[in-house]
Amino acid sequence: MQNHVCNHKLTIFNNGKRVKIRFLKKQDRDDLIIFFQYPHQKDIRFNNGDDKNSKVLDYCWSQENARQAITLVAQDMANSLPVAFLNLYRNQKASVENGEMQQILIIIPFQGQGSDSRLLDELIALASREQLCWLKLKVMADLEPVIQAFQSKKFEVRAIFEDYLMDPRGKMHDVALMMRPI
Repeated sequence: MQNHVCNHKLTIFNNGKRVKIRFLKKQDRDDLIIFFQYPHQKDIRFNNGDDKNSKVLDYCWSQENARQAITLVAQDMANSLPVAFLNLYRNQKASVENGEMQQILIIIPFQGQGSDSRLLDELIALASREQLCWLKLKVMADLEPVIQAFQSKKFEVRAIFEDYLMDPRGKMHDVALMMRPI
């Protein structure tokens, strides 16, 4: 599935950094293992997996996942290291026209530099090129700036699930289901 779209897109963030957004490649494995060691805990606490576990990355490349997942990496052109990681999963059970955004992680030096908005735009454009009808995601309801960022991209809160997610410290959190048509 990942061959259906262009190989990469160059962009310049507000901090002047040049970044290439491209599909995940097997050669990225070691750099991504390092990448997942330093995202801010606040950013990873609402993701759907143990990103610090190399087996999670290995699953990204597994044959069983290849038809379901589209994974993008934003790579700093100055040092070729990843600065963001984005996952879009096709719903293979109910309808192939829906996609779920499960991860958008951006390292701290690139946050607040227009990167999140540009990366989200790229993921929405990718969903459109893949002919998806809906995008959905789940985000912790107390992360209001994150919810507002998605709302600025035409996502709407469709439901709130109370005590849906437990963080690593054992605290329960409400989760907002957000959706937007493509």
